[in-house]
Amino acid sequence: MTWVLGVDSGGSGLRAALAPADDITRAETAVSDEPVRIGPDGVDAGHLLRQLLPMVRSLLGRAGGGHVASAVIGAAGTASLGGPLRARLPGALRADLGVRSTALAADGVTAYAGALGQRPGAVVAAGTGVIALGTDLSGWRRADGWGHLLGDAGGGAWIGRAGLEAALRAHDGRRGGSAALLSHAEAAFGPADELPERLYPRPDRPAVLASFAPRVAACAEDDPVAAGILAEAARHIADTAAAVCPPAVRAAGAARAIRADQAARAAQNDRAGKAGQSEADRATRATEQEHTFDTNRGGWAAEAGPATEVGRDAEPGRSAHSDKTAQAGQAARTAQNDRAGQAARTAQNDRACERGGTVERSRATPSSQSAASVEIALTGGLFKLGEPLLAPLRGELAAQLPHTRLTSAAGDPLGGALLLASALHFGDLRLPPHPTLLYLPGPAETAS
Repeated sequence: MTWVLGVDSGGSGLRAALAPADDITRAETAVSDEPVRIGPDGVDAGHLLRQLLPMVRSLLGRAGGGHVASAVIGAAGTASLGGPLRARLPGALRADLGVRSTALAADGVTAYAGALGQRPGAVVAAGTGVIALGTDLSGWRRADGWGHLLGDAGGGAWIGRAGLEAALRAHDGRRGGSAALLSHAEAAFGPADELPERLYPRPDRPAVLASFAPRVAACAEDDPVAAGILAEAARHIADTAAAVCPPAVRAAGAARAIRADQAARAAQNDRAGKAGQSEADRATRATEQEHTFDTNRGGWAAEAGPATEVGRDAEPGRSAHSDKTAQAGQAARTAQNDRAGQAARTAQNDRACERGGTVERSRATPSSQSAASVEIALTGGLFKLGEPLLAPLRGELAAQLPHTRLTSAAGDPLGGALLLASALHFGDLRLPPHPTLLYLPGPAETAS
């Protein structure tokens, strides 16, 4: 049996999953509750291997043997502290398990693959901190994930810290305080004036701060200060999502749809021309319907109606024949201008597509809006806070990113690692390689 291996290493421990290469739904998993250490040089590769290798051997034994063809290791800290992993893991996995191909991924990448698979879009992973990744399948965009001191805006530690600040404001009698949050803070940590000495010496300060976030959410329905904290967190998370949303997807999708629509209309005009119909004849018949140009759809919408409903009513003293002739000429000129404008807009969108820019939404057809829609998935424990956070977040995403579609995450980071391992085995890896986010070692590195 040919197996693929997926690994998820994070703050809560190490998980490994072994599955048939052609059916990753039949996975067996093993778990270690001991997080991989961070050493002076970065993530401790030796500590990870000492946990991982026995787990994989046990999984192979339970599965009845076979060999591991490919492995994807997703680990927190890989993007900035993953040098030791990249140097040691590919060779060690080949030497000890016979793994032929290995990829090392940031935990955000495996979270992305678990949520959206290998489709273009954006994923916000939020727990104690916040990181967002987006791709158009040609490159990656990353935002935040800089830790609780420098970033992670809107994450669990950020919400908890803001809640405790509001509690201390109430304790001091300053504006912006919340008596409800003060009561919760003292229930969780003791007297308010002892909070600094209880919090500052802790090496796990981010987790301690994040532990207060559910209490902020619990107060939000009745306390405007708590609700305001979650509303601001939602704005920060939406800002982070907007920073990674791939514009090339929007431009390419809309430009392709506009070109297809133009080609279809050109073909229709050609067929009409071959039937011996002049532009004026077609325009005359057009006066038998009301045509409205919808700038949000970029196409003609026709409704049956009398010819006089096109523009203003017929003027007194003018014959029906002269009215129809004038309208026919006007319609012909309008059609000609429309074709010229459409061609100009298509050329403009083509140039925008080449630059990776965005297409003006008002010029997109209904089909182009669908094609240009970008998926955003939310994953991570922070979103278990529920509607007190999700309701303002949906509003912020709709306001900042009206072209996007919020979708449920299909799976978790461990499932994403397995999906990528299977794709690596079959030569179907479509997410873009990256020196630190999704590292694919060369043959020499794997053999070393």
